[in-house]
Amino acid sequence: MKFLTAAVGIIAALTACGETFSLNSPNDWDSAQKIAASDGVLSLPGNAILKSKKLFPVDPAKKYTLSAIVRNGTKGKSPRLHIGLIHNAKKQQITAAAMSPALELTGTLAAPVALRDTTVQIKPESSEHWNWKKQWWALVFDAEKDLSDLPNVNFMRIKNLESRDGILHITFMQGALLARPAGTPVRIHTGGGSYMYPVVNGKALPSEWTEVSGTVTGEQSRGWSQNIWPKSTVCAQAVIIVSGTDPECSVDLKALQLIIQ
Repeated sequence: MKFLTAAVGIIAALTACGETFSLNSPNDWDSAQKIAASDGVLSLPGNAILKSKKLFPVDPAKKYTLSAIVRNGTKGKSPRLHIGLIHNAKKQQITAAAMSPALELTGTLAAPVALRDTTVQIKPESSEHWNWKKQWWALVFDAEKDLSDLPNVNFMRIKNLESRDGILHITFMQGALLARPAGTPVRIHTGGGSYMYPVVNGKALPSEWTEVSGTVTGEQSRGWSQNIWPKSTVCAQAVIIVSGTDPECSVDLKALQLIIQ
């Protein structure tokens, strides 16, 4: 992520080659909140989520540069701003939990699991590391030792975990997404993020116009990054999130664009 106060020339140089997509119209975005537009400036309320209507095909060998010029749109405290990308595998979203295995936390189902069951029993390979201290833990079925199942998008968030007589009893926040027999290999995953934010990641903005940009390229087989695509990404959407406590606050944006080189 870069904050640049006088770098318009950088973006101009990027647009000289590659493919450029403008995202500077309210019609470019899906949003439940009203987007005001005037003289090429988009004004977003203090709490808003925007997702681009267009899905962009992803080639890890190319560079994807998302940029905008932004400012705090009010005289008061600036809301927090995120600008980034949502990545999808065959139109199914890939999140951090799908790509973040805890390699020491593996085992098998000790009993069958039915669709929408909220509890499961796990026989751990080793119970040494299974202590309930982590936030954002999730359980995946069909876990492969070589991690060829990644991204494993069929994860269930864990609400509680207890160990009794060598068996782990896990309660999900919601019901199981799959039915599986006893003996199915399982693994714990970590990670709570849903999107990547190479441009702006939760920053408050100054009142003067500031240029921001970020680039995503390459591919990683596991783990989560703000500027490297997870394995199996085939398309992506741009995303903007504004979050503030003042109902009168807002963010102004202009020159929104994605350049693919």
